[in-house]
Amino acid sequence: MNIVITGVSGYIGKRLLIRLDSLPHIESIIGIDIRPPGIQAKKLIFYARSILTPLQDIFKDKTVDTLIHLAFIVKPSHRRRMVEDVDVNGTRNVLEAFLQAKLKHVLYLSSHTVYGAFRDNPVPITEDYPVRPLPGFQYSEDKVRAEKIILDYCLNHTDIQATILRTCPVIGRYASDSIAAVMLEPPVMLRLKGYDPQLQFVHEDDLVDLLVRLIINPASGIYNVANDGELTYSNIARLAGKKMLVLPEALVRPLLGFSWKLHLQCKSPACGLEMIKYPPLVSTSALKRATGYQFRHTSADAIRDFVESRKSR
Repeated sequence: MNIVITGVSGYIGKRLLIRLDSLPHIESIIGIDIRPPGIQAKKLIFYARSILTPLQDIFKDKTVDTLIHLAFIVKPSHRRRMVEDVDVNGTRNVLEAFLQAKLKHVLYLSSHTVYGAFRDNPVPITEDYPVRPLPGFQYSEDKVRAEKIILDYCLNHTDIQATILRTCPVIGRYASDSIAAVMLEPPVMLRLKGYDPQLQFVHEDDLVDLLVRLIINPASGIYNVANDGELTYSNIARLAGKKMLVLPEALVRPLLGFSWKLHLQCKSPACGLEMIKYPPLVSTSALKRATGYQFRHTSADAIRDFVESRKSR
């Protein structure tokens, strides 16, 4: 099999590269990123490219079994147009580059944030529930648009399968700048008064295992991805050994909005508070039925592994 990974030098890209490089039936791995992954991989053919640049020359006269599209800007940024360019136009550019390659399967890592953060979201959310991105939340908005680009592409190229994984925050021993890891960085975690919602996580090893399974045995469709066992904010703080600061939303929202508008902080605009109040909880029944995959870890395991890895450093 010949595999392409965009964002190969990112958190998940590197973990996946290590795993695929060890599998005998993987012949070659084309990796695309703006910087090298910094790890040894015998089967890797690396291209230092932005996904916004022409990529057609890479795939000329090549057969590609699976594209794993991981190149995406996760954290919010004041450079909104740049983020949108990478997330949305970059996805379109990558797919257009494959028009001359015999691509068989597109595997895209999306996010549960496509369901938005709303009081009336069902619990749990299944894949047939309409996407409705949280207004102003860049990651949510761009994931929805990127999903549509991929689905439209495969609609126009019916010989190509598409698998879209709507994952919850990913964390584990090797997490550093993932959203989940960023949440656990400060010595004190913030919780809004009157809200102690449940959250789901995905252990990095489970996600890589799942990606490998879907590369070898593709399953077309859209699937939610989350470990079993939800955790409240309070429980997460306890597992991480963090103190919890509880503040009223009436105080936090204007401060967050004001500091974001003046570029005093780049963590989140005020709309990010909705994710703290109403994080979407998803059902993984469809994924388990379609793939037979059984998660090896729980959400609590994922947090514990991250915390333990920090203690050993």
